[in-house]
Amino acid sequence: MLAFALPIFAADLAQSIAALERDADERYRGGDYREAERLQKQVLEMWKDAARTQPVDLAKPYHRLAAIYLAQGKLTAAEQYAEAARDHQNRSASSADRAYLLNLFAQVRFQQRRYCEAAELQEKAIRLMEQDDRSGGLADLLNDLAMIRAATGELRRARPLLERSVELHRRSAGQPDDGYGEALGNLALVCARQGDYREAEAHYRQAVDLMERTRGRNHPHFGLLLSEYSAVLRKNGRKAEARTIERRAKAIMESARFPGRDTVDASTLR
Repeated sequence: MLAFALPIFAADLAQSIAALERDADERYRGGDYREAERLQKQVLEMWKDAARTQPVDLAKPYHRLAAIYLAQGKLTAAEQYAEAARDHQNRSASSADRAYLLNLFAQVRFQQRRYCEAAELQEKAIRLMEQDDRSGGLADLLNDLAMIRAATGELRRARPLLERSVELHRRSAGQPDDGYGEALGNLALVCARQGDYREAEAHYRQAVDLMERTRGRNHPHFGLLLSEYSAVLRKNGRKAEARTIERRAKAIMESARFPGRDTVDASTLR
């Protein structure tokens, strides 16, 4: 979820919106997308009310809600709210903000399996982000382009993108975030698809540690990562360890509350 600044208006209203946005963001990161959607809808209405009396950047709350819909696989709603975000985006928006919005459209096209369009939009987003990467978002955009490439079988083009994404995360001065574990997991998945199971196992081991800390041990994406990891362990002859990991993954996935995911479905690569 992107971190956006609030406009300056009544202190009480600003605090209320900020609190709701924090709660929505925590729900989103924890995989409780239905509750995140409910809270973000409230936020959007509050922003729209504020916009009646003063200038407010409505692009960002629309963008947030579109991302939540996308994570649930609600593609029609995601596209509609992304278009609303585009309609409200200020002409003076930063290169990074414009890149994030293009990335959102690219991910909608990706889930629609319109891969050529998705890749074109994602490449434009990357070019914009390279102009202004103070947010550190380039690593995540490279990850997303890599998985578009992987979905069309272009593993040789996907792997260097993921390696660059991982390296950018590694060099970041901040604390590890969700994107670092995801990029490592995706790199491991591509390595496995190429038959490089030893390298895949090493990346999965790091990804599991990172994602457990950043996403939580009950997050569905973490469960999917464990499932992919167990398959690689089997390939490397570690059957007992694979069974333990597989049982853990199954328990997490059975309690999953939503159908969507951030990375490409592993079944399309195997």
